[in-house]
Amino acid sequence: MVHLGNLQTLWSDLGGLRTEITLSSEKFRVRDVLNVLESPKCADRTALETIKDYMARISQIDIVITIRQEDGGELRICDGNKRTVAYYETVKARPKVDFKFSERTRTGTRLTGRYKLRTFELQVWFCF
Repeated sequence: MVHLGNLQTLWSDLGGLRTEITLSSEKFRVRDVLNVLESPKCADRTALETIKDYMARISQIDIVITIRQEDGGELRICDGNKRTVAYYETVKARPKVDFKFSERTRTGTRLTGRYKLRTFELQVWFCF
């Protein structure tokens, strides 16, 4: 769980709170998102409600997370950010949750601006 919490999300701004001011980093990490969204200074109530809904239904929803590896080796979630936060927050609070996952690596790389991307898709099934 520590590694999942360290992953960067795509978000550099959550409800008006920017990462460089809040956390001195380029993007929010999974472990920081819920605390930022729950802050009274954060205006993004929709994202908070979505994550809380996912947390309540975590065993009933499909968790498919797409992670890209950027040129410098950093891993960043590019699809499934809210689901990842919901999964992380739900599982870190439980003593033991069994799950299975499959990893599909998309072949090839895509050049976008300054990044060379490798994308991984993780699908998680929970056994509560």
